[in-house]
Amino acid sequence: MVNTGMDALVRDGAFVALDRRDVAVSKIGVAVKSGHPLPDIATPAALRKALLDAKSIGYSEGASGSYVANVLLKKLGIAEQVAGKSHVILGRKFVGEAIADGEVELGIQQLSELRLEPGITVVGPLPDELQHVSVVSAAVSPKARNVEAAQLFVAFLSSPVAAEAMKSSGLDLPAASR
Repeated sequence: MVNTGMDALVRDGAFVALDRRDVAVSKIGVAVKSGHPLPDIATPAALRKALLDAKSIGYSEGASGSYVANVLLKKLGIAEQVAGKSHVILGRKFVGEAIADGEVELGIQQLSELRLEPGITVVGPLPDELQHVSVVSAAVSPKARNVEAAQLFVAFLSSPVAAEAMKSSGLDLPAASR
């Protein structure tokens, strides 16, 4: 779970963590359909131009899409200019699928989710100055059916094998795990 959600559950008393660790860092990235030219997104100005030049832009209805709609486009000063060509990808569909199907030309979503979709090319992460990072945490509840097994699983998530799997999926590691 994203650590801010975990924090809220603990703060509200809905969840007590016996063991808790930050296990991954999820960044937002940009992708296009395979074979299409890769836009320059290396700087805020380049990303702004890429978004303005795109025929259509897609982002999820989840946390990354909320960030795009409510923060990123406003920071770039183009929210009104791209409103007519921006599409929220609803339901259980990933943004990458909408890119691959030709519904949108340029998509923005978590890098790890973009990497799941064949038929697209991940251009890269948003520039650092505009990046929205989500830290993923794992925790064990004292109400778990098998607390010891749950603790072993959380420990495994910090192992070198799990770290390599996370990195290859597009996730980064928390600073303490590098």
